[in-house]
This record gives sequence, C-alpha cells and structure tokens, in this order.
Amino acid sequence: MAPPVGVETGSGPGATGPTRLVVGCAGGACTALHPSNGTVNWQANSTLDGWGITGAPLVDGDHVVVPTRTGLMRLCLADGAVAFQTDLGNGWRNGVTLHDGAYWLSDEASQLWSVAVDGTVLETHTLSASLRHAPVSMGGGLLLHVQETSLS
Repeated sequence: MAPPVGVETGSGPGATGPTRLVVGCAGGACTALHPSNGTVNWQANSTLDGWGITGAPLVDGDHVVVPTRTGLMRLCLADGAVAFQTDLGNGWRNGVTLHDGAYWLSDEASQLWSVAVDGTVLETHTLSASLRHAPVSMGGGLLLHVQETSLS
C-alpha cells in the first residue's frame, strides 16, 4: 500500500466535494475515501504487473498524480477520471515530484523520467542505480537519493 494523501475540499478548480483520503494499493487501485466514514468517493485502476501502486501520490491542483507499477497516471480529484496513463519503466516504492512544470519519477532500471502534465515523456536520464524515493525539488534542480549496491 502506498502512503495515503489527504486532500482538503476545494484544493483546485475541479476538486469540489468533500475532503478525501487518496490511497494507492498494491492491487493496482487508487481510491478516494471519505476520511470520516471510509466510504468510497471514486476508484481508478492502474496496470497491474506483479503489484500496482506502492509510491506516494502527488496532489497537483485539481488532480492527483499516481506513480503506478508501470509508469504514471493523472486522475481528476472530483471523480477519478483518468486524464492520462503513461507507461514508463517498472517502479517500486517510487513517489513522484512536480518540478519545473513536469512530473519526475524513477524506475527499477535506473531511469529518471520527466513527464509533462499531458502524459508526454519529456526526457529520461540513466542513473548509476535505483531511486527508492521521490526526487526532492530544491531551488533550480532535483536532489536524488540513489541506492547503490553498497552505498547510497
């Protein structure tokens, strides 16, 4: 299960409705729950390849951006409609970061991906090893925690 993310009412133009708890699960579902009673507001399913969602989602205005097992999907916070689902590389525990107008995440093949808000891959970089956390946006760049075989 991915770390849950709380979304306050009115977080963006399309985020009308109640406060929600967005939860991604290893079974591939991303679900928006009412935190007071646990009822489902909406649910969207990602591609399942061994497991589904294990990285933390990112709230971006009236959307939630979800790192899936095979890439990235962007969902409307109001109703869970899929804005895009882009296949990248297989990831595990990899969160997503918004930096300089693009979404950044990595995969198990040591690739760092930059994806536009419409789902287009902007660029990719090969790293020396895997990232286990979302990149950290700092000033004009990204801070990456790269996990090597015997150091990080």
